[in-house]
Amino acid sequence: MTSRRRLAAPLAFAAAVLALAGCTSSGGYADLERTETRALPDTVPEGTLANFDLDSMRWVAEHEGTEVWLARGSRPAEVCILFSPDADAWATGCAGAGGQMTVSGPGPQRFVVVPDGQPGPEGFTAISHNVYATSTEE
Repeated sequence: MTSRRRLAAPLAFAAAVLALAGCTSSGGYADLERTETRALPDTVPEGTLANFDLDSMRWVAEHEGTEVWLARGSRPAEVCILFSPDADAWATGCAGAGGQMTVSGPGPQRFVVVPDGQPGPEGFTAISHNVYATSTEE
């Protein structure tokens, strides 16, 4: 019985640490949990969304005329952004979860995708929970 008691305390401690770690972890994307979204325009070129999990696609915002969507990527823990300043110019980017991703494309905007629990970048404006934007036009 004594050896069982010696094992019980460390096992209980380890279980508590793992449970608390799950509660305090960050790296998710609240924008992907939204229930409302907009349909993608028909003008998105074929093949543009090859790395996107289309079932997770969510419209998150419009910034200075540019529509912005987020989705999970085709790889585990990947997040992707799609945006378009006009119907003929689309930009995408995908990155692993946990860090910031900065993407620019056609048009003057730059977008940064930030996981939950991380601060937004300096000089950028929050346009959704996870996406920040700035314009490169002066």
